Amino acid sequence: MGMGASSNTTSSSADPEIVAIYPDPVAENDQGEFVELIVHSSTSSLVLRDDEGAVAVSNTTVQGRVQIALDSSKPPPTDGAQTVGTNGTLSLANTGERLELVADGRVVDVVSYENARSGERYISTDDGWEWRPRGATDLPVVESSHAQATLYAFPGGTKPVVSSLKSATDRILLAGYTFSDPQITTHLIEAHRRGVTVELLLDGGPVGGMSQRQARQLDRLVAAGVPVHILGGEQARYRFHHAKYAVVDESAIILTENWKPSGVGSRSSRGWGTTITNRQIATGLTELFRADRGWNASQPWSHYRRSASFEPSDPIGDRYDRTVDPKTVQPNRTRLLVGPENAAQSLRGALTNATSSIRVIQVSIGGPDGPFTTAAIAAARRGVSVRILLSSEWYVRDENRAMAAQLNRRANRSDLDLRVKLADPRGRFEKIHAKGVIIDADTVFLGSLNWNQNAAENNRELLVMMEGPSVGRYYTTIFDTDWDGKKKDPLPVGALIVLAVLTVIALWIARRISFEDRSE
Repeated sequence: MGMGASSNTTSSSADPEIVAIYPDPVAENDQGEFVELIVHSSTSSLVLRDDEGAVAVSNTTVQGRVQIALDSSKPPPTDGAQTVGTNGTLSLANTGERLELVADGRVVDVVSYENARSGERYISTDDGWEWRPRGATDLPVVESSHAQATLYAFPGGTKPVVSSLKSATDRILLAGYTFSDPQITTHLIEAHRRGVTVELLLDGGPVGGMSQRQARQLDRLVAAGVPVHILGGEQARYRFHHAKYAVVDESAIILTENWKPSGVGSRSSRGWGTTITNRQIATGLTELFRADRGWNASQPWSHYRRSASFEPSDPIGDRYDRTVDPKTVQPNRTRLLVGPENAAQSLRGALTNATSSIRVIQVSIGGPDGPFTTAAIAAARRGVSVRILLSSEWYVRDENRAMAAQLNRRANRSDLDLRVKLADPRGRFEKIHAKGVIIDADTVFLGSLNWNQNAAENNRELLVMMEGPSVGRYYTTIFDTDWDGKKKDPLPVGALIVLAVLTVIALWIARRISFEDRSE
């Protein structure tokens, strides 16, 4: 929500009104400030003023959405609105401002704000005034009760992902935070060569910098003719493009893992993923891809590369071959959730409505007062059984140990059925990277959303929610195995069959050996 307040004077529905303020552009010296109006009908005089100055709109015959550019040297991109010039001087204060809109000598609207957020607009919504990244989308929740979902986990989820890419006949729209897996690169190039439309959309400023391995893979793709788009720079509307997904024909791949060897390459991380076959979900994800690729912050890889520097790559670890078989099910309901529009709100709502159990797997949870942790603690106070499994990897180990101890002490003092622990991989994987939640054993959330305020409010994130006992059972089995710290994952069905065959052969050989020994 916004940190200011708005109050309107007595006015008619035909009067112009202020609908957005952009007081703190990312550009130097705040170049590009503007105020956006809705002008319902022409006026003879239109003035915007604060306590220190005023500007008059030089052309009052405009109508509809109008942006008043307060700095003529750097007018803002229009965002679909008409930009008009001004006479006078007005500068918006980053610490707060009270603006009056005067039409034909009469104050028709008054808006105030406090503590402007860099690169964000203060906009009027149905729920009040809010700070939102400039150009932020307002995508709806996409829902279907007719989807088919293939469920899988990493390590091991590489096979169903690769299978989807290899079977593509029409399109592959791949989006991510980082991308550096050579195998995925090869399959994308092969798809492009057989006539599939292939595009990539990636973050241009990941934490720690972009790796040399990623640069090599993107060079390979562009050299083969695959368009690669990079998001970042002054016009970026989200702090990080953190979503991890792909649209493949009429299917949607949604992952907790990055497109790199340690993630989708099954070389390191415990992660969750799903491939959903459903036209509505695929269409919703395509709209997300197009909206982000089409924004001003998107640039071709060739342009980005000219001034970029790259960091040394981490070594590629060994593949973890002990995996759980994928399973294809039909969820009772599937919902595509986008952040910051509706993903965090939907997850908090589900945690708030939990009645029996909550199971959480996360790299870390940031703190006891985070938006999701507080909802989980509140659920425990209602009698819900809560289990939170965190990563034990070196870069979060101390933080997670302290957090687990703090929350476990709180649970013991208040007699809550709440337990937090660090994962013990025991050779099944190297580290936890999954971002998953199981609620009441039959509702699963998975995707890119970390449990912290920044992810909830400032990043482009993606979650899928699937309802149904078959979905819940699949991920609960994996969660329980990781929670218990068992030496090995549950054996996949295929492995059980192979084991049975090998056992029969071994018994037959043993009998032959025994017989031959006796014959001597």
